[in-house]
Amino acid sequence: MPIFVTGGTGFLGKHLVKELGYLDEDVHLLVRKNSNVKEIDNKRLEIFPGDVTNIRTIREAIKGCKTVFHMASLVKAWVRDPLEFYRVNVEGFKNVMECALEEGVTKFIYTSSFMAVGPSNCKLNAEDTQHDPDHLHNHYERTKYIANQLLPEYLNKGLPVITVYPCVIYGPGEITEGNLVVRIILDYLERKIPGILGDGSKLWNYVFVTDVVKGHLLAMEKGTVGQKYILAGENVSMENFFKLLEVVSGIKAPKRHIPFWIAKMSARYDELIARISGKTPKHTSSTIEIYKHDWAFSSNKAEQELGYTHIPLKEGLAQTLDWIYKNTITAIRPQGSGSIR
Repeated sequence: MPIFVTGGTGFLGKHLVKELGYLDEDVHLLVRKNSNVKEIDNKRLEIFPGDVTNIRTIREAIKGCKTVFHMASLVKAWVRDPLEFYRVNVEGFKNVMECALEEGVTKFIYTSSFMAVGPSNCKLNAEDTQHDPDHLHNHYERTKYIANQLLPEYLNKGLPVITVYPCVIYGPGEITEGNLVVRIILDYLERKIPGILGDGSKLWNYVFVTDVVKGHLLAMEKGTVGQKYILAGENVSMENFFKLLEVVSGIKAPKRHIPFWIAKMSARYDELIARISGKTPKHTSSTIEIYKHDWAFSSNKAEQELGYTHIPLKEGLAQTLDWIYKNTITAIRPQGSGSIR
């Protein structure tokens, strides 16, 4: 039986579709107009033009499929029309779930986000952490939270959904909103990082992209319907993240610290220019607010129930750096530097 995949042209999705090809799985891929499918490595792939906001195209693509990976999501800090987040992340999710119910699928793997779980603030978040709906920072976080609230309703309708919550995904692959860590690394290599935000102590959880793919496949193979699994990597402060980059790249980490209030003023200016020009701002005030919190997570449940594992951040950064040096023309390897395994 073919596997139905949405979001397969995104950063994470391309890696998953490639892995499904290695497993000799036929894949039905829903693809939006103008999406780049040239780099997708899977000879057993059938392309279905469409969109999660168009239920007719979903019905056509999902025919004959018994397993679904729903990864399609609008992952951006800012768009001119905020309703676009709701159309894709909430209504699009409902469309895919309705079609999956009609088709009678037996496994539905939904890719949520660590942001749907919420900030940790001095603790490690687990699957049972309850996000405070009064403290949602931007439209992406809000719509992933709303989508999360739909799960009990569709479980009661009989949808065999298993939810995974990847943390900050990084690794080799094109620079997209879903792979912003590579953009940060490129800026770091080009000495464009002006400083560390705040005191640099806030924790973030970074997880290598192939570990997240393996987590999805384990959820398909071993996951329990109705259960949620955090796919985490290593919890590291922002300051220590740049110290690790210094070790693997040979380039000195920034020492300067930028107060949040200065960053927020700069972001508000960027947003003003964006509203006039229509171009995406480099920073938004809501993103700065997000950086004021810890986002630390535990994947103990996935490790115990699925056999999930993850590589250390230092190793993942070294692999990512190797890919950047081989695949981008802007990154120049410093003399004498090299990967550290």
